[in-house]
Amino acid sequence: MILCGDSIMKEFSNHSFAVVVYKDPPFLDQAVQSILNQTVKSHIYISTSTPNDHIRKIAEDNHIPLYINTGRAGITGDWEFALSCAPTPYVTIVDQDDIYALNYAE
Repeated sequence: MILCGDSIMKEFSNHSFAVVVYKDPPFLDQAVQSILNQTVKSHIYISTSTPNDHIRKIAEDNHIPLYINTGRAGITGDWEFALSCAPTPYVTIVDQDDIYALNYAE
């Protein structure tokens, strides 16, 4: 488990993808792969208030920081927490089943 500010990431750009995850989403891996395969690299991290083995495995397998929201509950709290973890001024909130075109970050 990582709390915001605990990880050190090499800065690729001024943009981050914050993958906000709830419970056990079946398409999380596809969402993550679509942002890992971007033509322009951005920071990528996963944020959740419902940590579980499925989410942890995807984060670990892809070397993506996982931030756990232990504060305000609900979608608003989850999104605010995810935004607060961003090491960049620009953030795209990624829903757990979103798929992005390869050049989205451009």
